[in-house]
Amino acid sequence: MDLTPIKDISNLKSENILSETESIIADIETKWRKSKKFGYNLSDGNKVGVQTYNTHRNDVHWCARVSSFEKIDSAVQEAYFQKLYDFLGGSTHDLSETHSEFEKNYIHELESYRVWPHPLADDQRESSITYLAELIYKFPFPIQKRVFHELIHVSKDPVRRRLVIVSYAADPSLFKDPATNFVPAQYTSIESITFDSGDNLKWSMCTCSNPGGLIPDWLSKISMPSAIAKDVPSFLNWAHSIKIDR
Repeated sequence: MDLTPIKDISNLKSENILSETESIIADIETKWRKSKKFGYNLSDGNKVGVQTYNTHRNDVHWCARVSSFEKIDSAVQEAYFQKLYDFLGGSTHDLSETHSEFEKNYIHELESYRVWPHPLADDQRESSITYLAELIYKFPFPIQKRVFHELIHVSKDPVRRRLVIVSYAADPSLFKDPATNFVPAQYTSIESITFDSGDNLKWSMCTCSNPGGLIPDWLSKISMPSAIAKDVPSFLNWAHSIKIDR
């Protein structure tokens, strides 16, 4: 799992994807180098800490974040988990309400996207979904818009109370009429959210990316920790404004 765009997706299985991603997530806090820690005041009055990490895997630079919620009441943590489960994960059976659809509300650089279904052999309608996504991102001048082609797999486990979202850089040849008038970029990531039996919420994420164009590699590396850390308060503040009907 790296930045090499995948071309053959015919034999992918959810079981294999989850096995590989679980091992990567498990190494973050034990084997990766600690980087900067960020603290955020949320709109609901709570505070969240985000510790970032970095490492090299297969000669590719990776960055990660782990969010800590131990100082927040367990009932609030559970409410956070439910909104992550519902909105960060999105629907596992409706392409109009996927993870990518909800991202537009809290990832402000995401301008537009298109999705195509690509079910895996072992996808389960109520617990997983896989689709191809073409995402257009806009950035402040003078940076040009970027296009990312990805294969996205979302897995929900209501028994273990776990959500996993995996994004692979995908080859544009897998897409129908891929956009060509933007700077091509690559992005691979894993998000893991758990709410354990001790009422503890944990939100981990790791990624490697190539912004493409003329952006220097060193600049991309130093800006990555703050870029991925800010997504935590961005999602939680947006989710705080959403009411869930139960």
